[in-house]
Amino acid sequence: MQDHVTPRRVVILGGGFAGLFAARALRKSPVAVSVVDRRAHHLFQPLLYVALRQPSWRRPCPG
Repeated sequence: MQDHVTPRRVVILGGGFAGLFAARALRKSPVAVSVVDRRAHHLFQPLLYVALRQPSWRRPCPG
């Protein structure tokens, strides 16, 4: 008989929103989680144009 329990492994394919939310949901469970993605970063594109269009973060606030 085994006296230790091998942790289960979960492999998540894709680091998009679904992959990241799945990894976050499993972070406190007793499993080893691995996320496999083509890139080593996550880019939230829907608001990227807002950050590029408004240079207000470069100017000090009036007041």
